Amino acid sequence: MSRVGEPVRRLLRAHARPLDNGLAPGLRARSLIRLTAWGLTTADGGLGWRGTWAAGALTRATVQDGDPGAASALAALLTVAWPGHELAVAATRALTAALEAPADPRRAVGGAAARELIIEVLADHWTLARSPALLALLESAAGPAQGSARAFPDTGEAARVPLLLLLAASDRASPLSGIIPASHPAPLVEALDDPDGQVRAAAADLLRATTAPDAMDALAAAWLADPDDTRMALLIANPTLPGAPAAWLAVAALQRRHEAVAEFGAYAVPALLGQLRSAPAALAAAIGEALRSLTDPAARERVCALAAAGDSEAMAVALDAGYLPVAEPDRAAFLIATGQWDRYHALDIDGRLARLAYSLARPELQARLRDTARGAGRPDILRAMLTGAPGALTRTAATTSTSHPADASRAPTPAEAADLARALIAAGRHGDLWNLARAGLPFVGSLVAVARLRAAGWSPSEADEAEVFGMLVRACQPPAEGSTGEPRPGPDHLSVLPPALRPLSTFDTGVVYPGYPLALVLAADSAELTIASRLMTKGHAVSRWDVVTGQRLWAVNQLNVLRLFHSTGGEVFAFQGSGRGEVDGHLVVLDGTSRRVVSSPLDVAAAVPGPNGTAVIVDTSGRVTTWSRDGDVVNPGHQADQFWEGGRWGVKAALSAAGRVLCLLDQNCGISGRVVFDGPPGPGRQVFLYDLRDGGPPLAGTVPARSKEVAFTPDGVEVLFLADHVLPDLDPPVHRNTGLVRYPVNRRPDQADAVRWPDAEKPVTAFAVVEQHGVVVISREHRVEVRSWPGGELVDQVRAEHVDTLTVSPDGGLLSAGSSGRFSNWALFPAVIWRPLSEAKPSDLTGVESWLAQPAGDRHRVHLEALAALLRHRFRHEVQVGDAPRARVTDPRDIQLDES
Repeated sequence: MSRVGEPVRRLLRAHARPLDNGLAPGLRARSLIRLTAWGLTTADGGLGWRGTWAAGALTRATVQDGDPGAASALAALLTVAWPGHELAVAATRALTAALEAPADPRRAVGGAAARELIIEVLADHWTLARSPALLALLESAAGPAQGSARAFPDTGEAARVPLLLLLAASDRASPLSGIIPASHPAPLVEALDDPDGQVRAAAADLLRATTAPDAMDALAAAWLADPDDTRMALLIANPTLPGAPAAWLAVAALQRRHEAVAEFGAYAVPALLGQLRSAPAALAAAIGEALRSLTDPAARERVCALAAAGDSEAMAVALDAGYLPVAEPDRAAFLIATGQWDRYHALDIDGRLARLAYSLARPELQARLRDTARGAGRPDILRAMLTGAPGALTRTAATTSTSHPADASRAPTPAEAADLARALIAAGRHGDLWNLARAGLPFVGSLVAVARLRAAGWSPSEADEAEVFGMLVRACQPPAEGSTGEPRPGPDHLSVLPPALRPLSTFDTGVVYPGYPLALVLAADSAELTIASRLMTKGHAVSRWDVVTGQRLWAVNQLNVLRLFHSTGGEVFAFQGSGRGEVDGHLVVLDGTSRRVVSSPLDVAAAVPGPNGTAVIVDTSGRVTTWSRDGDVVNPGHQADQFWEGGRWGVKAALSAAGRVLCLLDQNCGISGRVVFDGPPGPGRQVFLYDLRDGGPPLAGTVPARSKEVAFTPDGVEVLFLADHVLPDLDPPVHRNTGLVRYPVNRRPDQADAVRWPDAEKPVTAFAVVEQHGVVVISREHRVEVRSWPGGELVDQVRAEHVDTLTVSPDGGLLSAGSSGRFSNWALFPAVIWRPLSEAKPSDLTGVESWLAQPAGDRHRVHLEALAALLRHRFRHEVQVGDAPRARVTDPRDIQLDES
């Protein structure tokens, strides 16, 4: 073997591993030259006896000895040989003979193991070189087609998919027909573009018959990305639908299987419309047909809703198919949004449906309805939507309303009033707009309407109306383009005008700063909210937000801020606890970039904002001190040591408006449904009331157990506690829900019983006192309610999610409600400014006149005088009210503690 053995050993060393792509170019030519030099082939390419012997030797080494190097060298011989070459024929003949020969029991490797080794090595080489000789040898090694013992290469590699397809094509019953689509759906679809026609044909046959949803998903995705007739034909031919919903719907539409589309109900509509915008022509036609053939009522409703919202494709489908919403308000909105005026007028004779549809619509749809009606020159429909009155208003317009006092949706906003004004002026109906300004719009809307009329050069002809018109003109300048001319009430609101809630914004902090809000404070000089949160991840954060835009202004992490006192000038005055909670904490001022410490370490039992931007601190020894944000101790301290046990933390506190009376609520959690002042405190949370001016002994008592918050009432003569409702007849007592409890503090304590407020039926989760308006804001049952004090009448309410905490700006003009990561904000303005003037009562005129009589009314005198004139004119023509006595507004907040 000396002359032949050396070339064989060289061949073994050269091909001990499968060939790589770097050896592929020019491999055949170089290898044949080398094989000729080794004496394995003749100069003319023929196979000499040495080559025949080498092929046999390599085959025997592979089959009998299981030598991977020999198998690789054998594959190399076949790789460099062209089809029909004597070397390929000899190697195939030798391998076939060796595989068919009985295994030698003296050999360690043979039979099935040798077959697997040969198949794996040949498969690696075929993947790189795609030699027909290797494929024939693989077929021989695999065994006869339809044979139970047929062997295949490892199916785990995606690069082998073309080879697997060729092997599967020769055996329709092969398990490869199920393995390839399930394991390699994307490479299977890519094989449709393979250079080898046999591979392409095998891939198409398999995709045409497969039942694997993943393969159909890959086929649909490839067709949508690059539409072609081959893939579309395969999608149509295979009844198996993809697994992904969007692909399922597209292929079902392509196959005209409308019953399959109906299985997705209303979800099918946005999914199909989303594909319609970028679909190839064949799919677009199929989707349009599917959408026009919907049988599911919810799906048809969805098409109509999207069409009303301005989706052009949905509108074309709805109009072509004749879809209509079932509910009459939805049908009215749909007909208005799609400009089907005749059908709308036949449906809604009195405008009732237009008003109802508009009030139920989302803001985006409301804007579209307004734009459509105004753009089509339909001011009566626009008026019906905004005011509920489609006809022209007269001097004797209705002045009564059956709507709930909290139904703020009936009042057009300034933007809506501006749209209505433009529509009526464009139609030449200036008189109708003036009548609306007098009776059908809220005051701010009336100013908008008058500004538009003034800009159009119109004014009423009658003298009394011209006088009122002139006062309204003076109250607002003609608006610039895009402006509403809306007045901006300031902070000088008094309780003579109960407030209404006007939405400002809702924003989420949970994306960046998720967590539970520990404290909130609104700035005194800007619409900015500062939030101290306990993060859901770890630690604490303080962040500051613009409540109008919902934009985050700054944030600081890893600050254990537990109390917020005052906020102004972009800064916030706060108490930062130490790592041990409220022990050894500091008073600090934060501005988002720095932290300024303004106190020595404090052990805080209670902390509450004080007057004039100060903080009142009660330490664990009972000492009360007042600190400024500059670090000065304004009040050297009052020792609240009577009935006080040292070492208390987390005590709730409230300070009266004039800063005189401090109320402390301790952490003792017993049970009591009655406030007791005669003698030492009994079970329940202990209450201490201190007069910080005279330093006398406190009043003391107990309140219902587990009280959470405490605050003085708007008039300052009572205290409100947020406490759990206790069922004392059960053992142990059951804390069912929370409610507000009130009791007086300026008369003999033994005359006072704890009373649930405003009622005992519904739980309350948070509350805030608005002294400037004389109201209390509470949160319960997914609503925020404004209640008058002390009567508890409902002034206004808005829907809100669960609320954990409420806070009011120092001027009483803003309200913020917070839960875990979501904050909603409202402006608090006198209701008479925001409600339609048709709902005004004589008491509203009395309130405006009383406000004018106070110094605080000077800030908005021109607006208030115009409002008073408008109300007098309205009542003179419609209600005929007499002179009402002006209410005298007093400031009852500077209370004193009195035993008598």
